[in-house]
Amino acid sequence: KVVPDKTKSVYDGAIAAWEQAYALVPTPELHFNIARAHEQAGHLDAAIARYQRYLQDTGDPADRPSVEATIKRLQE
Repeated sequence: KVVPDKTKSVYDGAIAAWEQAYALVPTPELHFNIARAHEQAGHLDAAIARYQRYLQDTGDPADRPSVEATIKRLQE
């Protein structure tokens, strides 16, 4: 997925903000938010890693099937 530079910089800023939030309050849900921002910015490996960490840290979230499908799609 090709992301325009202007759009990518917006998501990169969001990633930085979510990372700061995680440093202050490390909740599993922030992994999901960081993953989505990485995905939208085109950082697929980073998105996959964060989605996996979200699943690992939340145990058995209700959205597990959806997140697993997203990981599979990004790996293709």
